[in-house]
Amino acid sequence: MGDRPPALQLVANRWQVENYRGDASINVSASWPREAVYMINCVDCVVTVHSLVARITLESCVNTRVVFSGVLSSVELIRCERCEIFCDNESKGAMTTMLDMSRSCVVHLSQVAASEGRVISNKSEDTSVAVYNLETHDWGRYTLTNDAILNPDAADDSQNVHKYSKEEARMISNVASREGGGYIVY
Repeated sequence: MGDRPPALQLVANRWQVENYRGDASINVSASWPREAVYMINCVDCVVTVHSLVARITLESCVNTRVVFSGVLSSVELIRCERCEIFCDNESKGAMTTMLDMSRSCVVHLSQVAASEGRVISNKSEDTSVAVYNLETHDWGRYTLTNDAILNPDAADDSQNVHKYSKEEARMISNVASREGGGYIVY
């Protein structure tokens, strides 16, 4: 992180949240859904995204929480530690949530978001997904192993998490392209 000052600014349709430490009240309000949120080097922070955005990317963040109400395409955590993502219980969430080279991260999803999207863990350790059940008002928790895809609609609990093969891992890597510091999965 060095000596760089914290910054929250909109640059070319992307909210950049950079170098914050210990701030529990970072708020992002996008004016239209094509805007993205890109967070880098945030430590001990809470970020609330109040509006629908195209995507959310966290890179090299530690002990940071993000609360959002809607994402059109994806949420990515890249080289993050002890971060948490919270999807509003009424929201559909993100189509794809990807944890890449991250440790001890938790993705909290609504039941709708978990059934309509997918969570991919790639070279990540000790990651899990918590899914809120609207009927029981309880959280179900799924531990993701390295190189796994969450499938919460599986017939039984043993099939909830799919460990993908090296060929599938290569395919996922091939469809992920580098853009603005985060991976976009098409």
